[in-house]
Amino acid sequence: ITKDMEVSATFTEKIFHIIFLDDSGNVLDEYDMKYGHNIRFPEDQEKKGYTFTGWSPSVRVARHDTTYTPKFEPLYHTITLLNRIDNSFIGEVKVQAYTDAVLPEPPEIIGFTFKYWLGNYTDVHFDTTVYACYDEICYNLIFHDKDGNVLEEIEHYYVDEFTYPDAPVVDGLEFLRWSFDIKDLNNEAEEIDIYPIYFKVGIKISFFGSDNTEIKTIVMNSKDMEIIYPDAPTVAGKKFIKWDIEKIESFDKDLVVKALYEDITYTVTYLDKDGKEITKETVKHGDSAKHDFAVPEVEGFKFTGFSENLDNVTSDLEVKLLYEEEVKTGCKKGAIIEALFSILTAFGVAFIIRRKH
Repeated sequence: ITKDMEVSATFTEKIFHIIFLDDSGNVLDEYDMKYGHNIRFPEDQEKKGYTFTGWSPSVRVARHDTTYTPKFEPLYHTITLLNRIDNSFIGEVKVQAYTDAVLPEPPEIIGFTFKYWLGNYTDVHFDTTVYACYDEICYNLIFHDKDGNVLEEIEHYYVDEFTYPDAPVVDGLEFLRWSFDIKDLNNEAEEIDIYPIYFKVGIKISFFGSDNTEIKTIVMNSKDMEIIYPDAPTVAGKKFIKWDIEKIESFDKDLVVKALYEDITYTVTYLDKDGKEITKETVKHGDSAKHDFAVPEVEGFKFTGFSENLDNVTSDLEVKLLYEEEVKTGCKKGAIIEALFSILTAFGVAFIIRRKH
């Protein structure tokens, strides 16, 4: 520079490119916008089953090239579930708009069988109510005498009042009750056989173990006597399951109740040389394990037996297969000479043997 100069700055206004896309990626609008100017947004977008919540990113002032996409949240509707019998509330299900609802298992109602859901729960696009519909069960109650002969058949609905028929009078026996309480109706059995229960003074209830040994006998001198079951005797190798008659309902003749048992079993797990499981075997208490499987061969080793005694099994066992390394021997000729040398040496005879190999 050799003289004074005037220098002035020249500025160019920044321009940015703005693009708006729809939910499928198609261009809705695009334009250029000067730096710092407010973005001009298009109208709110619509999407079936969704609510428009704004644009992404949320920047509203032009500061750089920007592409905007619409944001949506799923729209949900409420399905209210009611019992059609009495309009009682069952629950609610939230379902995304324009989709099918997955309804829960309907509640079980004693005396009624569920048939179907009534109402709209497919392609749901508004709040709605759906009803659980039921058919009433008609129970067939068959009353017998003590010998099994049919006295009467009664059709009955759970919600109706019920009156038992009169039981036949039997000489020497006192009627106690019918074998079925109407309050115990359920949805599993629609036809029920019902028998009279009588009481006879002096009947005996005897309890026996698995070997037919008598444990206890109760003499029923009163219908109000409490029947207390004895403790079942312990049997080696057996586990007590239950008494063969768990609820005594016959009091008109002597009765025998027997203890039922099942075998106690154990698991024998066989492991190979490296400790990996080969197989398992179930063995009854006191029995011997059969180990009925092919023993794995191991190169250079000879199988010698098992790590545990497999007779009289009384607990779960982990049994490892045992092996010993096979001994390598010399050639046959050399073995014979060595044996001969040992014999001669024992008798004090010294030989010099030259062996060729």
